[in-house]
Amino acid sequence: MRRFSAPLAVLILAATLADARRFPLEVTSGADSLSHTASSGSTKLAVNSDQGHNLQVAGSNIVEVTSSGVAVTGTLTQSNKAYVYGSEASTAASTISGSLQDISWSSATANGAMSWSNNKDFTPTNSGLYKVSCIVSVYLDSAASNGERALQLALRTSSTYTIILAGISHLTIEDSSTTTYSQVVIGPVVVSLTGGTAYKFAIRSFSNGNGIINDGTGTGGGFGDQFNSFLVESFP
Repeated sequence: MRRFSAPLAVLILAATLADARRFPLEVTSGADSLSHTASSGSTKLAVNSDQGHNLQVAGSNIVEVTSSGVAVTGTLTQSNKAYVYGSEASTAASTISGSLQDISWSSATANGAMSWSNNKDFTPTNSGLYKVSCIVSVYLDSAASNGERALQLALRTSSTYTIILAGISHLTIEDSSTTTYSQVVIGPVVVSLTGGTAYKFAIRSFSNGNGIINDGTGTGGGFGDQFNSFLVESFP
């Protein structure tokens, strides 16, 4: 160990304290913790390596950061991710005619920066990209006798009814039964949604055949709502 004479040690200590006063320490450590206080404004803590970083737990790599990206071993959990999902679909009218009808969802859950209201409206807090998926089981009413029908499923704004997404499924006379479980689908697809704007799903039938959402209550049904669901989540 190198030793200094008393006068020299005092000089080194004095110089160190002087530097500390001119350049306050910004990173401190304690029992099981590391804290950083920005020297000014929104200055971030910079930890630099020309090769990258490894975050280890019990000697095993959990996160690896390199110039090409971040690799995570195991499950990546985001507890406050913005999403809303629902099931058990229905419409106010028993049949789906030529105009779009709002779909109501008996069961729905919202999380993070996402709200849910009126059994049909979801509102993201933040503008950005969202992944949207929706599937509804439908069939034609008993009055359908021939030809082909089309069912359209749409995502639209709640206030102006502007259509953001739409999907179409074709049904024939053979689909006029609750046991057919024909499905009309949107996505999964990524779209840009505006924060503070409410959105909802709607459905309609083209041509002159009325469509009916298979909610499991019709003759021969019982399982329809297992196929009716939607999910909207922030992306990625």
